[in-house]
Amino acid sequence: MKLKTRSKEKEAAFIEKLQAFYSDQQNLLSLIPDCMDQSMFCPFDSYKKKLARIQGSGIARLAGSADQFLSAIGETYKVMESESAPIMGVIPTPYGNLDYAKRGNTDPLVLGGVQSFDNNTFKMLSFSSLVKTKKVSVFSSGNYYIGSCKGNFPGNDFLADVFRTEKVEDLSSDDGFVLGKTGDFFYLDIGNVSRIKIYQDSKTNLMRILLRHMLLPDMTRMFKLSVPFLESVDNSIQEQTAAGYLGGQTDAKSFLHSVEEDRKRNALSRGMYLIGGDAFLNPKEFLSVLFNQEEAAKLEKYLELTGPLALDSKSQRKLLEILWPRFGMQILKEYFPDVDESTIKMQAGDPLRQIEMLKRRIDQEEASSLITVEPWSTESSMLIDMFKDYLSLGKSETLKKWEKRVGFSGLFNSVYYAFVIALQGGSNQKWRFTSEQMMFGEKIAPYIKSVLDCTDASINDKIAQLKLYVR
Repeated sequence: MKLKTRSKEKEAAFIEKLQAFYSDQQNLLSLIPDCMDQSMFCPFDSYKKKLARIQGSGIARLAGSADQFLSAIGETYKVMESESAPIMGVIPTPYGNLDYAKRGNTDPLVLGGVQSFDNNTFKMLSFSSLVKTKKVSVFSSGNYYIGSCKGNFPGNDFLADVFRTEKVEDLSSDDGFVLGKTGDFFYLDIGNVSRIKIYQDSKTNLMRILLRHMLLPDMTRMFKLSVPFLESVDNSIQEQTAAGYLGGQTDAKSFLHSVEEDRKRNALSRGMYLIGGDAFLNPKEFLSVLFNQEEAAKLEKYLELTGPLALDSKSQRKLLEILWPRFGMQILKEYFPDVDESTIKMQAGDPLRQIEMLKRRIDQEEASSLITVEPWSTESSMLIDMFKDYLSLGKSETLKKWEKRVGFSGLFNSVYYAFVIALQGGSNQKWRFTSEQMMFGEKIAPYIKSVLDCTDASINDKIAQLKLYVR
């Protein structure tokens, strides 16, 4: 606690505020919350009965009472009577400084709460001593001032009023109370009555907001956190992690990350394989989610040697990147037993790309093997080789390779120009061809395109038809 001096103007305004408060007994009674419980020994009801019997200067006799709340009522009344409060105490709180006129030996928090009767948050402190000794709870918002002598929570109507009072921006309530929209999520249950769903992208400091409107003897009994992530394997939350969030020091994203990492470590230590929040007891189950049966069977032994691991999502690429540094060559050899090792070593890129490129190479080689027709001239031999290259290398590589032969002969120039038209509709290098070469190329382009589009053995008959043009 710190002390500071009031200005004469602020001192006069403070005394005037107290005079207005004590001028109406209903103001005094309004300092006591309505108790939501039915209890014969409710302390809130007891206070109301006592204060209802005391009027005027009789209130001053409460000063020095063994009950901190009643003592604060009496001591504050004496401050008003003295019309003097030049020195005030200052108690720092997470919600600003609590200022009060120091008098007697009453608990400063209780005294400050009584004197802040017009502040929804600070007036709850009038019962801070009662909360400690009797384990009661107090709740305050724009439209509610409620007490519970049995540790109950007011429910969703009160919670909705808190969110309205605080103008929470990322709240939706179409299906219960939800904060944020995307990512993983967890639940905050309050008093087994209300539930809030919090997504990891929520920017609201929920606990700071809630605790501004509640005075509780034990937060851990009122608030329960539950995280669905891997809950079937491990539903525990580290005490320090929970305390960080419930105390308002940790945001939703950091809290979730800590819980998820703890649960992952626990699951992995038990020999499990993870994909997001799903756990698998063995490599076979794990791989069946990512690959077909044949591919999964090839990878199972490598995963067993690697041991338990966790993927954030269903990603073949991420798994292969984990296996690749140690087993990449063996996996490719098993996938492609008929491919030369030198060819396998030439592959580059991420593992999935390497596999796809080798698959494509095999498919292209199989496709080019369909061509069995014998060439009948030098240019026809070049044309047949161009068809085979297209099937094995693809469009770009074929055009790039054979572009270097432009100028070999007028007939070849026409054949190459026809190839370009068939594959990409035209050429941006027309200056390299004569008008006659381009005209002839345009004439035979449809025949060449029909060969390029063919995927069965009839490709040989289509190539043979070009004997009429390519002599």
